Amino acid sequence: MNRPYIAFLAALALSLSVTSVGAQENKVVPESFIKLYHDFTGVHDGKSTTIAQELANALEAKERMGADGPLLLVVESGIYVYDHATRKLVAKVDLRSSDPKCGFIELTSISHVGPAIAYAANLKKLGNSYWKVGLQSLYEHLKEARVANASPASDNWLDTTSARAMQMHKEEVRRLIDYACYMACDYIQSVLDSDGKDFTPDNVSRDFYNAVSEKYPIPYKNVMVGTFAMVALNDAYQAYLTLSEKKLDWSSAKVLIQFHAGTNYGGGITRDTCHLYQLLRLISNNTLAEDRIFFTPYADQRPSIGDSTMTEGDFAYYTKQVWYHQYARPKVAVSGCFQNIDSIFVPDRPALPGDWGFSSADDIDDFMIRMKYSLGDNTQLLSNTIGFWMSGELFNHKWNPKEIAIPGLTAGFPKGVSSYPEKNPQFLK
Repeated sequence: MNRPYIAFLAALALSLSVTSVGAQENKVVPESFIKLYHDFTGVHDGKSTTIAQELANALEAKERMGADGPLLLVVESGIYVYDHATRKLVAKVDLRSSDPKCGFIELTSISHVGPAIAYAANLKKLGNSYWKVGLQSLYEHLKEARVANASPASDNWLDTTSARAMQMHKEEVRRLIDYACYMACDYIQSVLDSDGKDFTPDNVSRDFYNAVSEKYPIPYKNVMVGTFAMVALNDAYQAYLTLSEKKLDWSSAKVLIQFHAGTNYGGGITRDTCHLYQLLRLISNNTLAEDRIFFTPYADQRPSIGDSTMTEGDFAYYTKQVWYHQYARPKVAVSGCFQNIDSIFVPDRPALPGDWGFSSADDIDDFMIRMKYSLGDNTQLLSNTIGFWMSGELFNHKWNPKEIAIPGLTAGFPKGVSSYPEKNPQFLK
């Protein structure tokens, strides 16, 4: 990395107020103070040598803070890896709905049935007649989805999926979807037949989310968690396969995260609220240091992201201006007399239900608790419901989807039940 550029960035970072001394203020502030101000920063008068710049140069020579390494951008719904020497795209991971064959839409649509029915109950409670229209629409679409789920292999979404993890659990997923369609349709029909008698949010929780009976051997909450789990598994495993085969030098990687998912624009902007932070570190076998990963919600999204070769200007922007500025600032700032001042200890967040190591695959209620937390807190990604758990489970089973337990799909069943029924009753109407 160009040292004058590094020095400039470090000096800029150490300046307490880059814009506080402008042309207008120069007419008011005594020149002696202006000179004294510039002795440290050198930003405004263009000095080539200042105390801050020399310190940045000395630290760079000693520690090689800007060591060359791959650039990893986690932006929108993708992970992009660029080679540091050629600026060429060496790896790309599409997350979620960006791949139409990944199963995201199919799985998520089934998961959404749970809250959709609860929302309908709330509509009825509020006196809004759309509750019945909404349920009728759900019923018809669930019937159609069940038929599609059972279609011949040549035209079946599960037999043509691009998600390699789901290919390994194809039959379990097929049975989950069939059961989910049967259970939801049967419940909706009972509500419509009674014209909504006793159709309340509390009864939805009792008779649908948590129902366990001869008719419903597995509650719908298992379906919701199981579909979430498969989406998380598909993403995590695909990211592992793509990134691990490139043999990246993780120890020198420059990682910037600006992940956008859905409409929660304030979610996932810290390591504790974005499970992709943990996923990347685990894929690197923890050789990617924490201080090389930055969340940059205010950085530009340059136009050449995703191109086969990133433009020189865009690459310099991300590696030098954005990443190195974040990396060098604390190292330069605390390298002097500040190192003798006590540091503030900020503890890591406590383990939460739905974290790997806190919850087991059988703890379905823990994942429902985490789902409520992820929905109710705008700092959280909804995928945090199981994202932190899934990457931990894969890592601790050597990234083998066949060996892991999957909450709601292969684990977490009521006592005496080991899987979703192979055959479910047909609809009466």
